[in-house]
Amino acid sequence: MTSGRILSGCVLGVWIAAGCAVAGTFPSGIAREALAESESLDRLSVGADYELMRRDVRYGSAGEKTSIESEFVGGFLGLDLVSWLTLFGTAGAASVKDDASGVDGDWIFSWSVGLGAHFWKYELREPSWMAGVLSIRGVAEYARRSSENVGWSLDTVEWSEVSIALPVCYEMFEDLSPLVDRSLQKSLNLYVGPALSLWDGRRKGTWGREDSEAEQEFGVIAGVDVFLARNLSVGGHVLVLDDVSARGSLRYHF
Repeated sequence: MTSGRILSGCVLGVWIAAGCAVAGTFPSGIAREALAESESLDRLSVGADYELMRRDVRYGSAGEKTSIESEFVGGFLGLDLVSWLTLFGTAGAASVKDDASGVDGDWIFSWSVGLGAHFWKYELREPSWMAGVLSIRGVAEYARRSSENVGWSLDTVEWSEVSIALPVCYEMFEDLSPLVDRSLQKSLNLYVGPALSLWDGRRKGTWGREDSEAEQEFGVIAGVDVFLARNLSVGGHVLVLDDVSARGSLRYHF
């Protein structure tokens, strides 16, 4: 009898504790008035990125050529410094696959910071089947990537990369009429342009450390953005250097 009461009491205690823990996670139990309130967040943008990078690099004084394949998953945060210039950063984790062993390395914290600029635009209205907005944009980004336990004898692979691109964009709207609220329209933005990628890397293993340099620094970037509204888009691009890298993104601009 006593053991039954003890068991019942334990079950009741666990149920109450679980109920309190779960109840504490619901926002409905929090005061309705906030400590601070923002009138506008129109300078902020948020999003998510997935990147698959493939790159040929040379290691050490012997110039041993190898291929690096890396994945990056992270979040995006942007701040409009002025109407045409955005400061942005990403933070997430990266993993590297060893070319020789085919082993995926551990996911390690990685980040980047950069600037995006909208330099020039022009609206094409005639002929009607070519109606759209031409623009020239630019982006410069500094990224740090690393991964550990890559392959049998390779402990760490890490690198920093400075990338610069200057694409020409062509955005097509549902309707370019001045009377139409463009913020509610869907649009398709296509772009292509030259790109530069400066690489500074290294790897460490049981045999020591070697620095790396990229096989190719100049290339081409091309991509597409689908705007579901003025401030919501999904897109992707490819970067063609010695190999092809790709990135997919989701963006929401307040």
